Amino acid sequence: MEIKIDIARAKSSAVTADHGVTPGELKELDARVQSAHEQLRADRASAKYGFYDVYKDSSTVAEIKRLAKRFRNSNIDNLVVLGIGGSALGITALFKALKSPYHNQLTREERGGVPRLFVMDNIDPDTFSEMMRICPPENTLYNVISKSGGTSETISQLLIVLDELTFPVPEMVSRVYRFAVVTSSGRLVLLQTAPVTFNSMSTSNVHADGPA
Repeated sequence: MEIKIDIARAKSSAVTADHGVTPGELKELDARVQSAHEQLRADRASAKYGFYDVYKDSSTVAEIKRLAKRFRNSNIDNLVVLGIGGSALGITALFKALKSPYHNQLTREERGGVPRLFVMDNIDPDTFSEMMRICPPENTLYNVISKSGGTSETISQLLIVLDELTFPVPEMVSRVYRFAVVTSSGRLVLLQTAPVTFNSMSTSNVHADGPA
């Protein structure tokens, strides 16, 4: 698949040299672009950035599909992503590219059973309180994403959600909620900081857990 970006209307030939990019300016960028491209190719070859070839990791892909099927069969109607930076931008980009721009406004039937998506990329109290209001915990999957397992903002998001789930009704502490924690293997600082017990249900790099 080849992606092309048409900049014809941004060139000086279309909007004059005062407002557009000139051939000379584009030529000056050639060496820098080529250098950046070669660096990216070298980084990919050295596996510095795993996302390039993650689709080739058949075991992880199979585990993700297994968990996705399981959660879709568990009356999950909302997927709430807790994460910042690439953890939030990656899924947002894929979602916007592959789903209807009005996906969350469609009925469950119109969505084909696919959950609504809410990406919480900050800790704004108004945003979180409104999300908790419109996403009933009993049919919501909280997807906690942190490559390091110790991202402070993501830990804060998780603690906010857990606090909302257990306050002001103490009886809610004993209920089972659904969390999927995505992190590097063995880096579960996120779970160690949580004031609840997580029952692990997976041993791969994709951890599906729920506080008990």
